[in-house]
Amino acid sequence: MIEVSEKKKSRHFTVVVRREFPMSVEETFSAWTNSEIRRSVLAHGRYKNGVKEIDVSEGGFERYEDRWKNRLYGTTTRRYVLLRPAQMIVAHSETSVEGDMFDQHFVRQEHLLFKPKDKTCEVVASDQCISIEPMFVHAAEDSLNEVFDISENKTVS
Repeated sequence: MIEVSEKKKSRHFTVVVRREFPMSVEETFSAWTNSEIRRSVLAHGRYKNGVKEIDVSEGGFERYEDRWKNRLYGTTTRRYVLLRPAQMIVAHSETSVEGDMFDQHFVRQEHLLFKPKDKTCEVVASDQCISIEPMFVHAAEDSLNEVFDISENKTVS
């Protein structure tokens, strides 16, 4: 008989990040859903050689690997549930991370709103996250900010 001293509890939280882009809503949405730009954004940094699939369409998938010093330690799969041009994107994302001490599994419901603001576009991203093992809220927020920073550099330049 295996004795379990403590039940694993899931963690639930929501992260909201806002960013303004100096483009119209249509241009921002188009850039965000452009597969080449999306691949370029995901291939930045730790996902440099790990982007395996990009299909930014309703029902489409993204798949990429998390690597550190060329060691595979996790995978992320994002399924695009809903795309409403120049309005919103809803996606379901799952990340599995293998660790030396324990494995982690994170699930996120991602919601992006594209809102006109004068002559610019405000993108409001909210992630509803669930994890079995502890995950820090700032890590999810940092991840969204990183995607915004890279996207801004790729689309505005």
